[in-house]
Amino acid sequence: MKIQTRKIALVKGIMVGVFFGTAAIFIRFLNDLHALSIAFWRLTIACTALVLTMLAFKKTFQFNFVKENWKL
Repeated sequence: MKIQTRKIALVKGIMVGVFFGTAAIFIRFLNDLHALSIAFWRLTIACTALVLTMLAFKKTFQFNFVKENWKL
């Protein structure tokens, strides 16, 4: 397992802050959509982005981490 440097962690934190911060702005323009529809599409887009990222970096999903976290 690779340890993150402080600089990488800072860049990731800034990116997450920007994405979460701008989400409300874009949702405000979607007056015609129901709240469940917005939640569905946000989840779908997020899952797609995660899968594409995993494919780009050639990572595999490790089910043993899910099992360990479920026990906790």
